[in-house]
Amino acid sequence: MRTTTNHNGSPNRVVKENIMRKRSTWKGALMGLAALVAVTGWTSAAGASSCGDLNNDSRVTIADALLLLQAQNGVPGTYCGGAGASQCGDMNADGGVGIGDVVILLNFLAGNPTLFPICTGAGSNISCTGPGGSSAVATDGISAWTHSTTVQGHVQTNQIWPAGCRVNIDGLVFVDPGVTVTMNPGALVVGKDPPTTGDNTSALVFLRGSKINAPGTQANPIHMTSSDHLDGGAGHVGDWGGLTINGKAPVNCPGGECLAEGLTGVPFGGTDPHDSSGVVHFLRLEFSGKELTPDNELNCITLNGVGDGTTWDHTQTNVCFDDCHEWFGGTMNAKFLVSTACGDDCFDTQLGWTGKLQYGISTQYQPYLQNLGNNGLEWDDNENGFTLAPVNAPLFCNITSIGTALQATHDTGLGSTDSVAFFRRGTAGTVANWIAEQFETRGIEFRDNATSAHACDSATTLHTPTTGNPALLLEGVMLFHNGFKNDGGVTADGKQIHSGTGGNLFNSPCNADQYWAALAAAGKKIDPVDPTQNGTDPGITVKYGRENLFADAYTDLSQFIPNPPAAQVTSLAVDCHAIDPFFDTTNYIGAFQPGQPTWLSTPWISLELQ
Repeated sequence: MRTTTNHNGSPNRVVKENIMRKRSTWKGALMGLAALVAVTGWTSAAGASSCGDLNNDSRVTIADALLLLQAQNGVPGTYCGGAGASQCGDMNADGGVGIGDVVILLNFLAGNPTLFPICTGAGSNISCTGPGGSSAVATDGISAWTHSTTVQGHVQTNQIWPAGCRVNIDGLVFVDPGVTVTMNPGALVVGKDPPTTGDNTSALVFLRGSKINAPGTQANPIHMTSSDHLDGGAGHVGDWGGLTINGKAPVNCPGGECLAEGLTGVPFGGTDPHDSSGVVHFLRLEFSGKELTPDNELNCITLNGVGDGTTWDHTQTNVCFDDCHEWFGGTMNAKFLVSTACGDDCFDTQLGWTGKLQYGISTQYQPYLQNLGNNGLEWDDNENGFTLAPVNAPLFCNITSIGTALQATHDTGLGSTDSVAFFRRGTAGTVANWIAEQFETRGIEFRDNATSAHACDSATTLHTPTTGNPALLLEGVMLFHNGFKNDGGVTADGKQIHSGTGGNLFNSPCNADQYWAALAAAGKKIDPVDPTQNGTDPGITVKYGRENLFADAYTDLSQFIPNPPAAQVTSLAVDCHAIDPFFDTTNYIGAFQPGQPTWLSTPWISLELQ
């Protein structure tokens, strides 16, 4: 069966070519294609090229796509100047022509992103001649590799990293613009941990204009880990720098372009909201994140200006120095994300991200927290300008956020500084169907009046969105045991919501209490209505990590499924699909449907701490 990509870079299965090659059907398909051309108004692609120029007129136009459709149906003709259709019509470089090549050429003509530049294909397997070996960590799901290789510097050609080849990332590795790296299901990518902190930090960085093609599966995920973990069974927070993707979608830095955090002179952002940085399915990345200089870190997964032409789902970040998943601007959408044992924030957004996330689970592990403020969600517009556009306004639906209050070390060290969320610096956005529980310090903190302006129009009225001024909206929210000490005591103000601290005050046109009351009055389904109350227990008993010596703490993936009263499931839930068509319709709060199997699974998911 041939496989190509659709307009957003996701796999698109195509029927066997011999079915399409019936002479009696090609004329009908041709007429349909011509009608589609008339509706969409395709024009010639700029410039002359032998690739795609089936009629040999030094242009690539819809006429060439029509000829390619004929050729893939077996119609005789003079193609590519008489050299044969495969000489200039093999869009995916697999040695022949088929309907997949037609799809790629049509997307190219329409200006839609394709996974590879036309006529290039995925390239060849990377040279992998180093020795094989086996992992010291039996629970990884990756027990052995047949061969190994090391990548340094710049990747300048399309290439495939196959399963069975251990690809060592040594130092900063940059995938150059125009290059696609394909990681086959089961691929193993290992960040080398240098002997000295800050010495030759290892990280995999996709530069703006490059693409990642990582279509892992549930049974054969893409696995990115550290050499310390894989070879010695003792991974650490910050062994390597993790994965950074840079795209061309809008950001709110002045001039429309930003520079990547933790790197030198790496730009991201642009004017194409539909830019594609590739495809990622079922990827686990762990033991990463690195502080290079104070407040200048590489996260586990950093998504810089990534566009909504990118396909992204089922990724886990586990044991990370800084933030687990962080978005700096862009428009990309995602589903099924897991952030565990983050050093700082679990889902962090800023610089004008306007994308969407459905089904997200996060839980902190106190001994690995690195900062004095560690949040389930942290949303900012731009720290250098709280009103810069596009306004940071992500849409989240079906989210579960879990803090450290049930852990044995919950009341010591940095674990006592975790919070459900910081909404600050002029952010907007929506969180719906959200369970947030067991954060030691506080619940939700609303930090400043630039943020208040997105939340409300007055002390009693929620904000009505206007052009350039979107809303900050919470609905279908269950807060439980946030800011309340485990022994029954309470924090200073005894509330699960807050109006900021010090000079950061959320008080005009409403404060946090007034906003919370306005949500309740508008029927936005919040629990508890009175934020001084503990709220309804969602019934999640997390045994994460080594706390209390739970033998199954690493393997019990059902522990995150809530068991709240049935009435709360139906009465609090809102329809995610009604918020945005990208979302599935759901009738429950949190990331998992109560009473149903979790979408977590091994070997994609691991809760190992070392």
